[in-house]
Amino acid sequence: MADEGVAAGISAATGEWPPSEAPRLVFHLPFGPDVSAPARARAAIAAALHHSPHLDVITLMVSELVTNAVVHTGATAELRVLDLGGGDLRVEVHDRDGRVPSPTPTTGPHGGFGLRIVSAHSRAWGTSMRDEGKVVWFEVGGVSDHRRAPDTSV
Repeated sequence: MADEGVAAGISAATGEWPPSEAPRLVFHLPFGPDVSAPARARAAIAAALHHSPHLDVITLMVSELVTNAVVHTGATAELRVLDLGGGDLRVEVHDRDGRVPSPTPTTGPHGGFGLRIVSAHSRAWGTSMRDEGKVVWFEVGGVSDHRRAPDTSV
């Protein structure tokens, strides 16, 4: 599992890129704070990324992040997928809650697996704070699919 608290780099930390390197938006899905949101997100991701060799793991991690947004914020949020080039994808869940998530020290029948799953199956993941809330994101894909530490910059 990646070492928490180590920044993954300026572009990953801020989610902002120079105009010449800006990623292409592949997918966008606003969702409300209802129990159907994770299922709708999974179905939409499956349709949008049906060609991806990482579809199963992306779908699993999307389900975890959308579930976290619904359960822990109780507010509207949005899911975005960005094409970083070279087969790399960045998946983001934007919500209006200002609390920084972290993996729970224990897991049990009521949860605690979400960020552990994201950490174990993504190349990189983290949280970027925004004026109105935060973005929890992960990256997958590409030929250099090595794991980096999560970005927990605020």
